[in-house]
Amino acid sequence: MKLDDSHYVRQKLFAGGKSPFQRYRQLVVGDGSLWTLLRYEILTTLLGPVPGALGLLLRKLFYPALFARTGRGVVFGRSLTLRNCDRIRLGDRVMIDDGALLDGRGSGDEGIEIGAETVIHHRACIQSKVGGVRIGAHSDIGADSSVVAQGPIHIGDMVSLGGGCMVGGGLIDPGDEGAEAEGVASVNDFSARGQRRFSRGPIEIGSRCVFGSHVTVLDGVRVGPGSMIGAGAVLREDVPAGSIAMPHQRIVVAPRSQFGAETAAPKAAAKADAAPAAHRAQVEGAPKTPEERIYALLYQVFDELDAQLPADRRLPRDPEAPLVAPDGPLDSLGLVNLVVATEQRIEEELGRAIDLAGLGAGEDGEQDAARAFASVGAFAGRVAALVAAAE
Repeated sequence: MKLDDSHYVRQKLFAGGKSPFQRYRQLVVGDGSLWTLLRYEILTTLLGPVPGALGLLLRKLFYPALFARTGRGVVFGRSLTLRNCDRIRLGDRVMIDDGALLDGRGSGDEGIEIGAETVIHHRACIQSKVGGVRIGAHSDIGADSSVVAQGPIHIGDMVSLGGGCMVGGGLIDPGDEGAEAEGVASVNDFSARGQRRFSRGPIEIGSRCVFGSHVTVLDGVRVGPGSMIGAGAVLREDVPAGSIAMPHQRIVVAPRSQFGAETAAPKAAAKADAAPAAHRAQVEGAPKTPEERIYALLYQVFDELDAQLPADRRLPRDPEAPLVAPDGPLDSLGLVNLVVATEQRIEEELGRAIDLAGLGAGEDGEQDAARAFASVGAFAGRVAALVAAAE
């Protein structure tokens, strides 16, 4: 894949001794005519800030003239930042929320294409420096998220990006000009700074993927269809289809089929006199034995996770209560968060590195994981055993 320096806005703005007015025109409408710039200025200045239903109606009527193609029923929010719209195509009923940025300046012939009924949320950024951007139908680009192409980016149908996600291709090598970068798809000189831009290939996100907040997807990564990515993950390598990836000392990938897909309210709590002694001691007073200490740390983790869960899905403080759907409160992504938080808390408090994510591995992996997560008490017992083994 070739990253052509001539597509970069810096090359266009400062080549040939252009005047400030010419640079501004190049920035906002590319190679468009003076009339194109005048139309852009009139529409965005007069209609961009107009609030309420009147503003939505006026922008719906007049903004389509700025774009290469606009489908039926597109909604344009207030105070949008629009650049090189002649390279942007919008499908039917696309919704662009207030403060979003759409910039097709480096997208070339491929342009930016946003599929039908996709929502670009508040202050989200869709920008091409070099390479096209394609977002499928029925997708959601979360608030404050950025999709910035230095190399093509392809996002499938029914993809949900949580708030603050960053999807960005391309790399910059500060080495000597003309030196070949190992294993890259292409290299270009960035002559003004003695740097080179290159890409390891397009970023591809398959259909039906779900991303938590503040996920970062780096250059050349492919995320397979139906995958779920935990909040805060940094993806540096491919994720297989139908997987769960979560932030950890490394990216941990587990098959979604390992866990139930539906959630239900947890079973009623057992009577106190039926609970193990370690659990009762943790509830009634300060922990004294190693087992009591494990329960105390687990319930601290439960408190943290409860703050992110609805009231009817709070984690039970009952050793006999199930953890995982359909009888317990946690779906597959919630269980991933429990595993990560527990590993981190054990390492911080006890100085022991345990690997709960490895429960799904091996010949007896799925059965072993099912036993370990069958109930609060079973999970506490497995954590205690791993801590003891790590001593």
